[in-house]
Amino acid sequence: MKVRLRNYQKVHVLIGEIDLSTSTMSRLDSLNIGLRGNVSSLNAQIQAERNKLNKPTTNTFTTAQNQYNNYNNQINATQRNLANAKNAIDSAIYTSEITRLKDLRRPHWRTMENEKKAWNDKINKRIKELEGERSIAEGQIAQNTTDYVRESERLAHNRDTRDSLATERGKIIQDFRQTSNKGNHFIQNYRILEYAVWKRDANGNLPTELFFLWIACCFLLLKFFLP
Repeated sequence: MKVRLRNYQKVHVLIGEIDLSTSTMSRLDSLNIGLRGNVSSLNAQIQAERNKLNKPTTNTFTTAQNQYNNYNNQINATQRNLANAKNAIDSAIYTSEITRLKDLRRPHWRTMENEKKAWNDKINKRIKELEGERSIAEGQIAQNTTDYVRESERLAHNRDTRDSLATERGKIIQDFRQTSNKGNHFIQNYRILEYAVWKRDANGNLPTELFFLWIACCFLLLKFFLP
């Protein structure tokens, strides 16, 4: 009986452990699904930020770019005039004009470069922040995966142990039933014999009959306990 009780208690504990492992694995799986979705979103954001590099849209950059393009167009027109100049005087005039226009264009170029650098620095900082968030999420996914595998192994072990204990418990119950059946047969046979012995003596002479009953009981006990 004590063996059966200990067996039952172990199985009860294992069932609790199995339920806990199943719940934990489900929670870890849900967490990883959410984290993977987060990583995908972060990857999209990182790519979107990278696409903005070298493409500033600030008012300062736009104004400088417009001025730069305006002087560029004037320089190109003057260079065409220079190519078609009829004399040295015209060539000198056009050459001087091109130099002047380039000098006027230069500060706008510097403004554009400075704005582009500031823009890219800001974008790269944002990319670094997003990559940091992604790294954390990927680390959590890796840890959750490790925990999931460990919990899965524990679940498999507990299930195997539970099944083994269930098999053992079934065998104990079967053996107990077989033993009980033998005991029932013994009691039944004893009572039949007892009734027969007591019924045999009509005059109430007990010693001789009780002696035979004792011998019969010993015989039945030997038959019960011996294989």
